[in-house]
Amino acid sequence: MKALVIIAVLFALPSNRVGLERPATEADLLRAFAFGRCLAKAYDKTPFGDDAERVANGYFQMGRLTDQEPYDRVTAAAESIDAARPAVQGHANLAIMNCLEFYESPRLKKMTARLVSP
Repeated sequence: MKALVIIAVLFALPSNRVGLERPATEADLLRAFAFGRCLAKAYDKTPFGDDAERVANGYFQMGRLTDQEPYDRVTAAAESIDAARPAVQGHANLAIMNCLEFYESPRLKKMTARLVSP
């Protein structure tokens, strides 16, 4: 039993991931995936949206989660904010700001922490 707890703790600790120069937990990677999905939805059918989709896929590939459900849940949350809807105000596009605010939100932080907890 102690060995299982130790293994679970080791997987929860931040570690350096391929392609990242910083320690990243599974929750960090899941949040980054959500940010990419938010941008992909906001900029759908554009080169920037295509890039954002590739970014989200990159974070998906870096993760160790084997269940698709966490990714589906954060995708639904990312798309529910509809970042592009209020994007143009005074000729300024705020979709990136909306997605960044979503990425930093306590709501997403709590959600991802719960989704990666054993």
